[in-house]
Amino acid sequence: MVRPHTAASAEKAAADAIALFTALQQVPFLDGALQAWEKNRLAEGMALHRHGIGLGDRLGLSSSEATQAAAAGPVA
Repeated sequence: MVRPHTAASAEKAAADAIALFTALQQVPFLDGALQAWEKNRLAEGMALHRHGIGLGDRLGLSSSEATQAAAAGPVA
């Protein structure tokens, strides 16, 4: 999830849609196109998530415990 202080939600949604359109044009099989799209967008999403955590820390919006938990990733 994109943190609100990154102000990137609409941009991310648009980029996701464009990347999906491109993947569907370039890969002849739906499963392959979706896998290519997911790999690309997941990497971008994770980078944006890390950026949001750092930005939140610099703005004083995150507690150190919440930041460490978010940086560790989802709990299985």
